Amino acid sequence: MVQRGLVLGLLIGAFSDLLLVLGQQLRWLQHPSGRPVMAYAVSSDGQVVVGELPYCCPGSHGGCGYIRHPLRWVVPTGEVFDLAFYMWGDLCYPPMEALDANIDGSVIVGRDFRFDWEEGRVDWYYNAFVDGVSGDGSVVVGWFFGINDRAFRHVQGQPIEPLGTLGGNESRAFDCSWDGSVVVGSAQNTQGNWRAFRWTPSTGMQDLGVLFPIHWAGRATGVSADGRVVVGWTQGFTSRAFRWRLGVGMQPLGAFAGGGNTFAYEVSADGRVVVGVAQVGMEERAVRWGEDGHIEDLNIAFATLLQPGEVLRHARGVSANGRYIVGWGERNGVIAAYWLDTYIRGDVDGNGCVDDADLLRVLFAFGQSGSGLPEDLNGDGIVDDADLLAVLFRFGSGC
Repeated sequence: MVQRGLVLGLLIGAFSDLLLVLGQQLRWLQHPSGRPVMAYAVSSDGQVVVGELPYCCPGSHGGCGYIRHPLRWVVPTGEVFDLAFYMWGDLCYPPMEALDANIDGSVIVGRDFRFDWEEGRVDWYYNAFVDGVSGDGSVVVGWFFGINDRAFRHVQGQPIEPLGTLGGNESRAFDCSWDGSVVVGSAQNTQGNWRAFRWTPSTGMQDLGVLFPIHWAGRATGVSADGRVVVGWTQGFTSRAFRWRLGVGMQPLGAFAGGGNTFAYEVSADGRVVVGVAQVGMEERAVRWGEDGHIEDLNIAFATLLQPGEVLRHARGVSANGRYIVGWGERNGVIAAYWLDTYIRGDVDGNGCVDDADLLRVLFAFGQSGSGLPEDLNGDGIVDDADLLAVLFRFGSGC
């Protein structure tokens, strides 16, 4: 287990000592140098964020030549770790970033590596982007780059497994299901066009199709826990985000009035909440889509959490329950990573609306005691009047 920690001097905004159960929080991570900090993924439990941060490599004539280092941000404690200090001795190693984490953030993957934080062990995948990891951390997926990029899956203790292509020369894997048996990504077909794919051991690589005849390219970037829901985008004259369901096929996700490109990056464990990016004019905005495919600008939905000069640009990761969203935005023109808790206090069933169903759940659980009760909204160990009032005071919120 890692015993020491390098806690970086990053600036963390909107940090609260309140319990996470209180919800609706926005926390920023900004580097003192003003260089970009980006978050690419969040652990399934929503408490560990991974991405990239800048590191100063001293130049021959003084000053800094900044390169990317992999980031691990533990949100409840506010600790920020530069993983380079644990993985290699030469801190001016070629640029790398952390791209995904397992269920509790103990296994992190990124460019060239799989890192077990608890054991302090690194598995190297040279000339590869390791983009996805299973829930328990035992399976990783990604792609080796070279003359032709090739997707792979690796079950720990077994040989690396190439996934092939759709008849073309190249393929890339971006994510896998919680047990690692379903892999999604992008591969070239016989015409050389990139298409979104879904791979399983029994079916091999399957082309998920495109949305419209003018869309000739595609990418699958996220998959649900059970592998039955896939998200990504297809591209032609414009790009359109999609959600693909087993037995249903590919369906477009909503866009803002007037069109504009949309990109879906990740999906919650049950396939209901999708996060990504949409263009509004020439601007990029962080967005999410619900089960009905309706698009929601996070800057509008959580405007009360934003200060002047702050804007959410990219939503790149979402927790298993859809509650926590990570990505990056701008704070007075500086690119910074963010962690957003979307929870509405009083929303017991987590459907985004405080309504009769939540009220009934508190009433039926009234008087129960214990830890981890969903109806115990203030976290004091008992479902009582305080929890009932929390629902009543927020009744109708989010509906």
